[in-house]
Amino acid sequence: MRSLAVLHVQPREPAASTTSRWVKTTFDQPHVLNAVGSWKPGKGFELGVRFQLASGRPDTPVIGSTYDADTGKLCPVRGALRSTRTPLYRQLDVRAEKVWLYNTWSLGLYIEHHQRHQRRERRGDPSTTTAIAIVAGDRLPDPADARPPGDW
Repeated sequence: MRSLAVLHVQPREPAASTTSRWVKTTFDQPHVLNAVGSWKPGKGFELGVRFQLASGRPDTPVIGSTYDADTGKLCPVRGALRSTRTPLYRQLDVRAEKVWLYNTWSLGLYIEHHQRHQRRERRGDPSTTTAIAIVAGDRLPDPADARPPGDW
């Protein structure tokens, strides 16, 4: 199975000020690319991968600060509303699965690895997650997925 989706949108909302009629929404991501693929080599194995690439969301930059002597704190001085963007977002997910089918139930074992790449100053270090799970089911397998006994 393969799938590819490309999206281009530019959502806007009415501006609160009189300087501009429309501004970018908080969740504006004009470019999004998703690619998904999986492969069943047989004998109950399935391998899959997913890749996501998206442009950054609008952000309001902090261009300086002022000191508030009453509270003893620094107050940010912000630039134009949503005038910059957060960095490009990338995510890669990989999954391997093995399923054993029995007469009235099935047993599955899978391992997943998720890796997200984001700018360090904005959202923290690039994160990686790996999960291993054993899943047992008491349901019969889908007849559409049935294979000849010698194929397992």
